Amino acid sequence: MSLSRPERFPLLKLPFLCIECVIKSWDIFDIKTDHSLESCTYGMNEGTASKMVLDFLNDVFKCSVEKVRMGGKLPESGDIGVKSTVNLHIHDANGCAQLKLLLENLEVIDTCTFHVNDTNNGFYCDPKLFKCKALVFSLGSAAWVTREILMQFEVPRLTFLRCPFSVKDILSFVTHWFHSDSKKLEYLSINIQNTQISLEDFQTEQLNLVPFSGRHRVPPTFGDIDLSEGLEIVRHDGLVATIHFQGRAFLFYVCHN
Repeated sequence: MSLSRPERFPLLKLPFLCIECVIKSWDIFDIKTDHSLESCTYGMNEGTASKMVLDFLNDVFKCSVEKVRMGGKLPESGDIGVKSTVNLHIHDANGCAQLKLLLENLEVIDTCTFHVNDTNNGFYCDPKLFKCKALVFSLGSAAWVTREILMQFEVPRLTFLRCPFSVKDILSFVTHWFHSDSKKLEYLSINIQNTQISLEDFQTEQLNLVPFSGRHRVPPTFGDIDLSEGLEIVRHDGLVATIHFQGRAFLFYVCHN
């Protein structure tokens, strides 16, 4: 009788190279995700140490990285040893140059969340660099996003909390979408900080707003919003979008059903 998976194996009693060899030969059936590595200390700087650890884990386990959270002092090179992650959360990061390099070196597949206060101090990143499905900006994270940059994003789901945009900025974005052929955008959600805005601001001859028809469903993200209180835009290719306000919350939702 042979056992394909012995009940116990004295792995940690083996030399390091043997441990690596054994682990690489395993077929991984399950990975526990209820524990995370909080910190590690070596006789080297933090950036080099974390990169070495991540390089080793990627080499041994060949698994994808579900989420990366970065904050504080970022590596000078912007290289953290991870080339791709499903989700990225940046909070209170120091150094505009390092943050830019990090974004250039790391592919984000699903959601990229910014929670940074000092992006108005010379930070800039090419908006076309973002290939993720969703971008979320909170606090002062969107201080670097001008009207021109906003219109260059090619991300389906855009969320801005306490954003600096004016009515003219938002109207320009909607008008730009209306005259384009892009089918990527799913929604633009904005929590407006210091601007009074209403549906009347969008009732221009170019957009030709019409009453809500009720032909499409609200996504689960906005399930508490009554779109019937909004107005619709019908684009030249038949794509329909709804503009809705609730307090200081602005939603531009594009129906792809």
